[in-house]
Parts: sequence; C-alpha cells; structure tokens
Amino acid sequence: MHSAHHYSVKSVGRRLSIQECKQQGFLLIEAMIAMFILAIGVLGMASLQTMSIRYVQNAYFISQANIAVADMADRMRINKLFMVDGGMTAYQFDGNIDQNVVQCISPTALCTAAQLASYELHQWQQGLQSHRLPLVKGLIDIDDTSSTHLAVIWDQNRDGQLDHSCSVVSNDGCVELSIQL
Repeated sequence: MHSAHHYSVKSVGRRLSIQECKQQGFLLIEAMIAMFILAIGVLGMASLQTMSIRYVQNAYFISQANIAVADMADRMRINKLFMVDGGMTAYQFDGNIDQNVVQCISPTALCTAAQLASYELHQWQQGLQSHRLPLVKGLIDIDDTSSTHLAVIWDQNRDGQLDHSCSVVSNDGCVELSIQL
C-alpha cells in the first residue's frame, strides 16, 4: 500500500505576478551598491592612514633636526671660550665634511681651536646621518655681527636633490636656528 503523494504542478511552479517580476534582482542591486559604498570608505581610510604615516614621519624628522641644531648651538657656545681671538668663523660650514679631522677626544690631544671646531662639525654631520634623515646636510653661517644661523636640511620630498638653503619655496625639510654668540 503505497500511498503516492501527488503535488499539483500549479502549487510548485506557480507563476510570478508582474509586481514580483519587477522586484526580482532588487536585493542584488542593493548589495552591489552597499559594496561600492564600503569600497569607497575603505579606500578613504587607507588614504588617511597613508597621510597619517607621512605626517608622523615628518614630525619625527623635524624633532630630530631640532635636537641636532640645538646640540650644535650648545657646542659652539661651549667652545667659544676656547676661541681666543673670537674667531668663531672656524664654525662656518657648508655641509661638506673634512676627511682629515684631528680626533680631539682624549685628554692628551692637543688641538687648536680650529681643529676643535673641525672635529665638532665632523661629529655633528655624522650625528645628523645617524638620525636617519634622508639626504641630510647641516649648514652654519656666521655673519659680521656674530649672529649665527644654523640649519639642518633634509630631502623631505625624496627627489634625490637637496636645496642649499631654507627658503620658503623649498620642497625639502628645514629647521633653522639663529643665535647670538
């Protein structure tokens, strides 16, 4: 006694009304629009993250350059006592390191004031490079009124070229300090 269940074709494969046909695929379009909006949001967040990292790195570079400029200003103030004739022009520096530097670090080293200045400048430039600033250079300009302008310039725009001054139109990073010795 098998009882066979017969389903009417009408109940299983019923026809869709015109209203139901118009709404078919509507959820798919909603899902696609939602994914598009989500993708734009994620791309915006990625862009903000990239800009945030760039600003944090620039802030780090500025703080390292400020430390380096203040360090050299302090060295110059201390060594001014050893400059007998007030000839602080030994600290005039265009960023090029003298390779024949006398090591003035031991108590027995007898260095002249000019050798001490050369040693300090060499140490300063080496210290700038250890701060991991890209293509960094330190500059010191002493004018006739004993006003001293110290600057640290680095390749902020990463174009491989370094400007030679802290100007407003420069695309490179720069920290500048003016002191009176």
